Parts: sequence; structure tokens; C-alpha cells
Amino acid sequence: WKQARDYFFEAVEIDPTFFDARYNLALMHQTLKDNEAAKKAYKEALALKSEDPKCLNNLASILIDEGDTDQARILLERCLSADPEFDFAKKNMERLNKAAR
Repeated sequence: WKQARDYFFEAVEIDPTFFDARYNLALMHQTLKDNEAAKKAYKEALALKSEDPKCLNNLASILIDEGDTDQARILLERCLSADPEFDFAKKNMERLNKAAR
């Protein structure tokens, strides 16, 4: 995992506008449970592609885990607006609604 993360980081360093590398770097951080780095990388990816459903959903998932339900809801609503059939986002919205009760 570390080597893959290093490659994605290097790709982002070479081309800061390379969205896919930035997204995959964020996903690697999230997989490795480095939520602060993942959140930062997802936000940077969203600065390049503001309505990307995967970024919105994954960032929202982290925020749900951290208890930031208001911000998570905003992100999931944007995500589902961009892709109403995105199953992972639907499941995260259900998880969020259960957590908010």
C-alpha cells in the first residue's frame, strides 16, 4: 500500500491537476485510516472536479464516522444530485439518517 500511495503522491506532485491521481491518493489514505490526509486530498480533488460523486461520497463517509453529520449530509445531497443512482451514497445517506436519530 505504501508504495502505491507514494506513486500517487508522486503523480500529484508532477501534475497537480491530475484528478484521478489525487482521488486515488485520497482513497489510499482513507484505506490506510489516515483520515486527515484523506480529507485533505478529497477536498483538493473536489477543487478540481467539484461534483465528483465518488469524492463527495467518500468524504461524507469519513465525516459520518467522525460525527460531522451536518457537513456529511450536504456532501451526500450534492453527490446524489450528481448521481441519483449511486448505491454507496444511498447507503451512506441511510447510515447518516440512522446516526442522526
